[in-house]
Amino acid sequence: MLTAILFVFGPDIARLEERLGRALFERGKRRLELTDAGDVFYKVCVRVLDELNGAERMLSTDEITPSGRLRVDMPATFGRMHGMPAMIAFTEKYPQVSSAEQVRGSIWSMSLF
Repeated sequence: MLTAILFVFGPDIARLEERLGRALFERGKRRLELTDAGDVFYKVCVRVLDELNGAERMLSTDEITPSGRLRVDMPATFGRMHGMPAMIAFTEKYPQVSSAEQVRGSIWSMSLF
């Protein structure tokens, strides 16, 4: 089995080792072991792949929750008629977002923080 793996992936591993400037494997007649650098590289790759899989799961299951700060500027009349009801619905759906509204002249301003 190891021979088959080396036959298939050997050239790719060699190119990677050349690009990194380090040997990732110690090769013997009947064994193939990771070097210290290869072990570190492997652990980092596993962690990165786990994070990538977690990001994919999060996006595919709608686990993202809005947070942070949002500022919306619009005419006061439009803001009172449409903006305020929309923001009330938004903050009810995402209670961790708080809002502060202000009407100044003809511009309605809302900041979420």
